[in-house]
Amino acid sequence: MADDRRRLAYRPELDGVRAIAVLAVLLFHLSTFSAPIERVAGGGFLGVDVFFVLSGMLITELLIADYAGNRNAALRTFYLRRARRLLPAVTAMLVLTICYFQIEFHAAWRTLKGLAALVAFVTIAHRTGSQYPFGVTHVWTLVVEWEFYLIWPLALLYALERGMPPRMLSLIAAVAAVLVAGAAALVFQANGGDWTTPYFVAWLRFDRSEERRVGKECRSR
Repeated sequence: MADDRRRLAYRPELDGVRAIAVLAVLLFHLSTFSAPIERVAGGGFLGVDVFFVLSGMLITELLIADYAGNRNAALRTFYLRRARRLLPAVTAMLVLTICYFQIEFHAAWRTLKGLAALVAFVTIAHRTGSQYPFGVTHVWTLVVEWEFYLIWPLALLYALERGMPPRMLSLIAAVAAVLVAGAAALVFQANGGDWTTPYFVAWLRFDRSEERRVGKECRSR
């Protein structure tokens, strides 16, 4: 009942932002086959960042609403909701993918090893070799999301439970974002200007606006 009463209002403008982000990512992948598209959409991969920003904002809203409704069950409610939303579809997709790669390439074991490496956050930095997530590379965004789910809810609810002022919470999140952005810049430089490592490695994704968004969300409550 509390969850139903506090369900977030539908925001059609966010669907528009998502649509633009999806189009940008699709055009980016198509740019591999077309020079004119590459000139227009060479930075389309940033659409993934848009999704991460929206996810951080919405997850923070849900956590605050759950905490206001029933602080003792907020964490359990959050994780159950995420599991019900993501795991059935992801499980079905992975089963079909593994079956396909076994039938076509006899590579089910290689795909499983790549998936395990991906979930363990040790790839995609290792872009070659046995740890490369063969057939499941596209799952890397969900890995980043789940890493976010493991860290941010605990940190946010701990801060709320201790009565931390929203401005202090915003400051801590901003400092963390700057530190991780600096780490990403160092990795970028150490790899000779190769953007793929800081872009794909999960822990380097926390420089995105999920944390920076928290202050606005807390102050709006």
